[in-house]
Amino acid sequence: IDNVPQAVFWKDRTLVYQGCNRNFAIDVGLGSPEQVAGKTDFDFPRTRFEAESYQQIDRRVMDSDTPEYHIIEPQRMADGREAWVETSKVPLHDVHGKVIGVLGTYEDITDRLRTEESLRQTQKMESLGVLAGGIAHDFNNLLVAMLGQTSLALSKLPADSEARPHVEKAVKG
Repeated sequence: IDNVPQAVFWKDRTLVYQGCNRNFAIDVGLGSPEQVAGKTDFDFPRTRFEAESYQQIDRRVMDSDTPEYHIIEPQRMADGREAWVETSKVPLHDVHGKVIGVLGTYEDITDRLRTEESLRQTQKMESLGVLAGGIAHDFNNLLVAMLGQTSLALSKLPADSEARPHVEKAVKG
């Protein structure tokens, strides 16, 4: 399991870590998977909210004997970096089918989420540009119609009309 790119871990019914792969040990700031055994989520550089949330999901998976996949959740890494991970958890069973723990995997998806957010922002800006272009086009059509009507009105006004200088000014813009 040290060769898979995801972090892998497993806990017993009391939510104590029983093992993990090298990627998980690195993420929690320990040198080897052996150093993780016997610890809980509260022993790692996690926020209290994160540790409680992880354990709540673990209990739900074990109590319902139902896997949960693709959980997007925050995670503080050992280097202090705030990351987003996609986690999946499944119940672990003994030979008699009794749930004895939980097995989980997660993958850091922070860069993917940033890229998706950047793409969403780009799409919003493109949509705004299309909308602004449409409004400008419609506004231009109104101005052309108004200029045409104003030019027509100017051609019908007598040279000595008091309105003529104002209409000429409107036509010249």
